[in-house]
Amino acid sequence: MSRDILINIEPKEIRVAIVVDNALTDFFVERKDTQQIVGNIYKGKVTAVVPGIGAAFVDIGLEKNGFLYVADVIKPSLELEEEYWSTEGNNFSSQHKNSSIEEKLKVNEEILVQVIKEPFGKKGPRLTTHLTLPGKHLVLMPNDPRTGISRRITGKKERERIKELLKKLSIPPGFGVIARTAGEKAEAREFVRDLRHLLRIWERIVHLARRVKAPHLLHMESELVVRILRDVFTEETDNVFIDSKEEYRKALRFINYFSPQLRKKIWLYQEETPLFTKMGIEKEIEKLYKRVVQLKSGGYVVIEETESLVSIDVNSGKFVGKSGRRTLEETAFIINQEAAQEIARQIRLRNLGGIIVIDFIDMVLPEHQKEVFSIFKEALKEDKAKIKLYSFSQFGLIEMTRERKRRSIESVFYEKCPYCQGLGKIKSLSTLANEVLRRLKQFLTETKKRKVILLVHPDLEKKLSLEYLRFIQEIAKKYRSSIEIKSDSRLHIEEINIS
Repeated sequence: MSRDILINIEPKEIRVAIVVDNALTDFFVERKDTQQIVGNIYKGKVTAVVPGIGAAFVDIGLEKNGFLYVADVIKPSLELEEEYWSTEGNNFSSQHKNSSIEEKLKVNEEILVQVIKEPFGKKGPRLTTHLTLPGKHLVLMPNDPRTGISRRITGKKERERIKELLKKLSIPPGFGVIARTAGEKAEAREFVRDLRHLLRIWERIVHLARRVKAPHLLHMESELVVRILRDVFTEETDNVFIDSKEEYRKALRFINYFSPQLRKKIWLYQEETPLFTKMGIEKEIEKLYKRVVQLKSGGYVVIEETESLVSIDVNSGKFVGKSGRRTLEETAFIINQEAAQEIARQIRLRNLGGIIVIDFIDMVLPEHQKEVFSIFKEALKEDKAKIKLYSFSQFGLIEMTRERKRRSIESVFYEKCPYCQGLGKIKSLSTLANEVLRRLKQFLTETKKRKVILLVHPDLEKKLSLEYLRFIQEIAKKYRSSIEIKSDSRLHIEEINIS
């Protein structure tokens, strides 16, 4: 089984695709002009304690206050920091178990918090005081003196080996660590190097926290490329292709420090044809923005995102069985088996979260329902998000919840359409501008034209002229061409004409 990581760097956007056996299995995108806050650590101030909902609101310096559930409060306030560090883990756990929110926090109290979910709609970011610092092989828990091993490491001998290595680490009192999946087969020196690095980060956080007033950012989570190399890049990966010299050098520096044996798997992609086009996945990514996903059998899946839940509907479409005598039950069973695999894949690719309801084609036979559910459950095993899954209800629906930390792909790439007053969606100007850059490169690669006219909607022309002109000029210089930008108000906002 082949497994590649493709990293595409545009001036204001980073895209990462994970391809297994030539099939797109995961997709990540990050905008350089959009603040990413999951994983950030702040010194915050409690603004309100609400016993009725068992939560507190904390000012961390953003537009919306974060909210902190009582279950996520495990650390005492800053003035008790030294006492906490000298407390044994068992005593600490029993001391804070089953406490009410008003017993744990007071208004105007200053605490250290970490963002675990981005703000959604009218809700502010969700916070926790259970701080974690992820490394390549370890996760450091500065306020939780326990050790653990990733559940994805299943080998009994390997778990015992890692357990012994963790015992030998010089972990400060009051601190805990978890061996990550990437720690499988890692040597002792790699764990030691990781721990030293994470402890240095923590020392900087504590030093800054003592000097500044709340609200204040203490630690910013790494950018997307580093997170991918840290969290996804393992021995099982065959290749990492990066189409930017600068990011390629950064990647080598990171890997040289944490996993030098993986350096040989990182490649700088320098061909004229854009990376995602060359690897044949640009069209696959474009499908992620569509409501309807076609199945090979002729059936199709409809995916609808709402504020409260995601609904997924399976339809037979143009499916025609090999035998004209095939029953409705057999037809439904065949399509549902294929749909179960594809839906699991689409949920990961689109980063769908919250409550998800799936309406498969009705099946009468219990054994058919059991088989489809089993296929779906197995397909979800590769998903790293926390999932709760329930079998077919009496109405023939499968219900599930999926952990939502960051925005879905749809919410990143689309905004409410001014033409239809929010009933539908269009691509945002940032998405269109980045698309223009990619299409210009592809057009010039294929045609070698010396003069190009780019015709777009006036709103997009303004965006390109103000923020992307330099990048368009660089493309023109690279391909020895002149590019003239023109606007036409009669064009649809998403229409891009290159001639």
